[in-house]
Amino acid sequence: MIIMKKYFNRNDIFIIPFFKKKGKHKIKNRIMAAAAIGLLFVFPGRCGAGQDAPLLLKVATTKLPESYACQGIEQFKEEVETASSGSIEVQIYPGEQLGSRSDILEGMAIGTIEMAYLSAEPSGNIDKNVLKTGTAVTIRHDLWTSQEVNTLEDLSGLRIWYPDIALWIQAFQDADISASTLSLTQVYDGLQAGLLDGVLLDEETAYRYKLYECCKFCCELENYTDEDTFFISKEVHEQLSEENRRIVEQAARRCTDWIQEQMQEGEEELHKELKNSGVKFDGKSSEAGDSLDERI
Repeated sequence: MIIMKKYFNRNDIFIIPFFKKKGKHKIKNRIMAAAAIGLLFVFPGRCGAGQDAPLLLKVATTKLPESYACQGIEQFKEEVETASSGSIEVQIYPGEQLGSRSDILEGMAIGTIEMAYLSAEPSGNIDKNVLKTGTAVTIRHDLWTSQEVNTLEDLSGLRIWYPDIALWIQAFQDADISASTLSLTQVYDGLQAGLLDGVLLDEETAYRYKLYECCKFCCELENYTDEDTFFISKEVHEQLSEENRRIVEQAARRCTDWIQEQMQEGEEELHKELKNSGVKFDGKSSEAGDSLDERI
């Protein structure tokens, strides 16, 4: 007796015969089953397997999910996936989920991370296998400390966390300011535990990470500015079709323009919130701030 079994795969139905009788029919059963299964490989498009999987773009950043940057990246994701008709899938990894800035850039250089939204670094020291895309978002950093700082001597020996940007690392080392090996997501706990005395960060990041709870003094700086932007792996960029490359680049520009606009609009309110939280700003007039600015 022959039993007909149906195998469903989306749009198609395959009917595969199975024989219950033993002996020579057992051999025939195996031959018929193998032939039916072979159809799945000969005509893969008929069972849905022939459709190309979407290209995955993992976008890594050190910014927190509620930041202007991540809100903008969510818009980037929506635009790219819609405009590419689903041929590109974007996954967002905020808050150092894929590592620090240097970890992310290293991952992009070796091909394990496709895209990122990070500091472009003033020195431009970026691996040749990592390309910039989109416009730049200008970010100014200030020095946030747990104790009041008036002169450069007050900073000597303090343990300060600052971004791994070569130009800034050299400036702080020259001022005898100790660097921290903690990641950005560990900074708050480090401040609370007394492992850190301060951080060099922009206002929004300091606010989002609630560092104002530990750092009540802000030394405002002029020259510690950098530019955040999108990066894409050169290998992935070359894999994109001309149309999808245009879609990604256009979405990146719109995203970074939106982030810059939101930061400018929210700057005054953010500054007020930090003041209300008890932060004392020096008004860009401290000797310590002037001395640090001169080193850049």
